Amino acid sequence: MTSLEDIVSAAMSAPHDRREEALRLLRGELAKSEPYQSLRGLSRALGFGVTTLRRWRVPGHQIGGAKRYRVTEVQEYLASDEFQRRVAAIRAERGRLLQVNSYRDSNADPATSAPQPQLEFLHPPRRAEAGPRS
Repeated sequence: MTSLEDIVSAAMSAPHDRREEALRLLRGELAKSEPYQSLRGLSRALGFGVTTLRRWRVPGHQIGGAKRYRVTEVQEYLASDEFQRRVAAIRAERGRLLQVNSYRDSNADPATSAPQPQLEFLHPPRRAEAGPRS
């Protein structure tokens, strides 16, 4: 059987966040588990739209076939360097798209009412509409 001294020494040699968690447990302070949220509940809690959170690819857990989120985990992700790099990449892509659109608009011929051809990487071609089913 392991002595209490062994447990305390193992807890003290752990990384800071794990050490604090172990010491709370030894003191009898059980951590309350945070409830899982749906994407809609997460968007309400954080004040961002559902589509924005999807685009940001916030971390979640697959539970019973549905993706669920913890607010604290998502807040940690939003404060992380990984997310800041993702934001910079999204902004760079938006800037590139704005340049392409402004170039396309500046080359439009106002005398014709024909629409300008769309670039496929901006707007994928639409499927041909199917006729009536027989």
